[in-house]
Amino acid sequence: MIKRIIIYILIFGLGVFFGWWLNELYRFGDAMRNDIYRPFNPDSLVFNIDSIKHKEKTKDDVIIMEKTSNVELIESMDSSIQKEQVDIKKDNRINLDEILKDSYNTYLASFENGDLSLCSYQLFDLTEKVKYSAFIKTTEKYNPFEKAETVIVYRKDSSFVKTYFNDYVTPNRTVILCGRILSNDLLRPSKVQIGMKKSDFLNLFFQTGKIYNQIESVSIYEDEMGEIFTSYIFSEDSLAEIKFDSDCDWVDKKW
Repeated sequence: MIKRIIIYILIFGLGVFFGWWLNELYRFGDAMRNDIYRPFNPDSLVFNIDSIKHKEKTKDDVIIMEKTSNVELIESMDSSIQKEQVDIKKDNRINLDEILKDSYNTYLASFENGDLSLCSYQLFDLTEKVKYSAFIKTTEKYNPFEKAETVIVYRKDSSFVKTYFNDYVTPNRTVILCGRILSNDLLRPSKVQIGMKKSDFLNLFFQTGKIYNQIESVSIYEDEMGEIFTSYIFSEDSLAEIKFDSDCDWVDKKW
């Protein structure tokens, strides 16, 4: 009789332990499915709650970072668009139609017989782009104002440039008295090139205007005195010649 009771108690105990073990195994499997567990202690099967909280916080951080990144991207795009709009508004090229309405305009600009004249050497000074090493160098002697003067002559085929050291002005400097350039080989690299389209040349310095098609040459003077200037001459809608000139009538120019 006692032996049966002991057997029943052992069977009951094993059943309780087996049931408890199955319950814990089910909880462990459920935790694995939800990916919120960390390696467990086989003795206790206790899960790390801090790991769960950390994963939830990490997911929230990722969401916040994605939102912040999207906002920054949108702000960057808005900034780029605004910058482009500002750049469009800030067209610093000369508006010929506007300035030619006023005969006393800032550039002393005028337009007559196809020649556009402006007093604005800072607009583009090509005298600094002459490649003197590409020419053959000689000299010419003159005697203006009862004083002997030497003019340096640079010549290559039909192109030439004549320079003169002017010690009548302060500070003393070398100036181009006259010349003509017919080849890009005689110029250092620049945005203005022989053979370029007239529209491309005009668009470098001027906003599109009504007189574009009427322009045959552009003369840019060094200053308001009008003593030295550079002319850009067009033929068949392209830049054919660059001419240097001055009011020095004592030098032989021989165009």
